[in-house]
Amino acid sequence: MKAIRLDKAGDKLFEDSNFKNLVRYAKHASPQHPEKAMIKVLMDWYRLHPDMLYRILEAEKTGKYKETATELQQLLVKGWMKSNVEPGKILEYMDTFGNVDRMVANPFFWPGALEASLIVPERKDVAARLQEALIHSWDRANSDPSKVLEFMGIHNSLKNFILSPLRKKFELYLERYNAGIADHDKTEMIDVLLMNYTPSELNRWLQVSLTNPDEKEMATKLQKQQFQEWEYSLLDADDVFRVLDLHNTENEFDSLSDAGLQVWIKYIKYKTAKMMSGKAVDPGKSFDAAVEDAMVKAAVSVMLHELDMIRVHKMLTEAAVKSNKHYEMAVKMKKEFFELWGQNHDAEPHEVGKILKDSGFSKKEQSEYYLKYLNNNNKYKADRWEARREAREEGDKEKTISEDLSNEPNVGDKKKKISDPRKVDLSNELNVGDNGETTKIDEILKKRKDTQLDEQLKQKLDARKQQKLEAKALAIEKRNPTLGELFERNRHIDAT
Repeated sequence: MKAIRLDKAGDKLFEDSNFKNLVRYAKHASPQHPEKAMIKVLMDWYRLHPDMLYRILEAEKTGKYKETATELQQLLVKGWMKSNVEPGKILEYMDTFGNVDRMVANPFFWPGALEASLIVPERKDVAARLQEALIHSWDRANSDPSKVLEFMGIHNSLKNFILSPLRKKFELYLERYNAGIADHDKTEMIDVLLMNYTPSELNRWLQVSLTNPDEKEMATKLQKQQFQEWEYSLLDADDVFRVLDLHNTENEFDSLSDAGLQVWIKYIKYKTAKMMSGKAVDPGKSFDAAVEDAMVKAAVSVMLHELDMIRVHKMLTEAAVKSNKHYEMAVKMKKEFFELWGQNHDAEPHEVGKILKDSGFSKKEQSEYYLKYLNNNNKYKADRWEARREAREEGDKEKTISEDLSNEPNVGDKKKKISDPRKVDLSNELNVGDNGETTKIDEILKKRKDTQLDEQLKQKLDARKQQKLEAKALAIEKRNPTLGELFERNRHIDAT
């Protein structure tokens, strides 16, 4: 080994003429694991500059000897750990101490060699201290939690996140990150996960995890955090319906058992129960009849606003059978459906008749609910007429119609009523735009409504995001000393 002189190699190790001699020596000394023999020699020669050796190997990972360099680098880190080198020193050698971005390139910590070392008795203590030092380093740099999750390598799978032993470390980091921030403005685990997944994906997955004994506890905690965040964001039932993408025409769910729909229903119960009791509630518990009834009214109202009436009825009818696990809820929803139907959609007369015929109601009840449909539908049509009139008055060419409205009933005047609402059918009336294309007025008004609702939702979410950013900035400001405080502190040190 002494014959192999590398003292002049410097940072040109792989270009030095003696490097080939080192390779020959290693293959002779340890035919099965030549890299282990090589790293012993290199650690000895670079013992005064371990950081240089690490950088040399890092640079060569894209060069001619990249496989050898990668293996040697891993052995180098393990060698430091085995030699009980202080965790802070190791971070300095790797040029990552306090520099979060550079940690991403290091595969030795999360979830690789470092985590594996926690179960090796002779390395457990050092590995644990190194983990602690790394978390402290992220904390000092105020690293974004989503980045930390990425460093840990548990951001790609929700299941991996819940079951990973590193989740506890992540929770520890979040505690530090949230130091000095009020509970309602803290960054929770659910916030971080939502940076990698859509609310729809996340909450559908949570519904599955709630049925798995190994995942249920954590899934329940995450769902509670999600409900609280929606509440802090001042989201109503119709807002969350959109957040979960349930209103999207491409999301053609047709069952009350749909995971996203069940999350939405749970949120309505949670918010209603909290409002009624005036105190915190557990979203996983059962609620009393008053909460259930209030949920039914709110849910059916939103569903009729956002979904096709025929589709809603079909979904409720299929669930309102005793063999269905949502039977009791579906029966209540179906009854509420007939109280509200017609308020947001037109239906063909034969469709209305078929729905009533299949309802199981008596002839008297069918007549009563038919009148409810007519009354609700009358108001719906009146609102559409008024919307058209306002569009014309505003000079909105895209949303005006070509017909002369002078002879149409003035439904905007509260004193006048449409004599027979069944004769007022706008479903086939057309709006002619400047480009000559025609669009049904229902589609125009729905698009306008969707745009308004989406904008309102965006404003709420943006306001909540800004609120949390300001809370974090204030906490950092309080945590970090001002120049005046540093001056006083240094003056005190000088005096002592």
